[in-house]
Amino acid sequence: MRVTVLVLGLALCAGCGLFDPTSPEPPGQNRPVPTNYSHPDSALNTIDLAVEAKGSTNAASAYTRAFADSDGVSADGVDFHAFVSNEILEQFCNPFTPRCETATHWDFDQEAIFYGSLIRLYDYPFSVEFTKDDPNPDEPGDDLWILHRKYVIRAHPTSGPIVVATGFADLYFVKAASSVNRWVIHRWEDRRDPNADSSLPTWGERRVRSQ
Repeated sequence: MRVTVLVLGLALCAGCGLFDPTSPEPPGQNRPVPTNYSHPDSALNTIDLAVEAKGSTNAASAYTRAFADSDGVSADGVDFHAFVSNEILEQFCNPFTPRCETATHWDFDQEAIFYGSLIRLYDYPFSVEFTKDDPNPDEPGDDLWILHRKYVIRAHPTSGPIVVATGFADLYFVKAASSVNRWVIHRWEDRRDPNADSSLPTWGERRVRSQ
């Protein structure tokens, strides 16, 4: 009798969804960003994840930990500096404006503030893509490792993707003094993609505009 009742109950529940496969849980804002700085590529991937995660609990720290800071708790031994091409600087500043002064002396503190500005540009989900700059092979080394990358940041409204920033970056990674297993960006040289629409901003241009 019990078996008959059980079979009937399972039959009645066949369409109730009890046995449907579980859908993946969507990424939540409170889910921490996985971090890995043990290699320049993994540190760059952490930056990627931190920008995409936006409001996650540790996203800001995951991002900034990939940049060198000699004065912070990390005591990396070197500082971070970002540079943009003169073409970009000439568009948005002149030698007499504070914006230009900040843009030409961009450091860790500015980058930490900039992260918040970047992720607030759009309310939509972000995606970040770094690909190798094929004509410029990477330059590995024991204490200095240079990655040459093309990048694209996109926002994704339902109407279709929006390019937030695109360009090329020469990224100088060094080993942090605080840990032999942590690579950090010491220098970021930013330039336009000559094949992209000239109206599309670069990462460096976003930095300048945020001032």
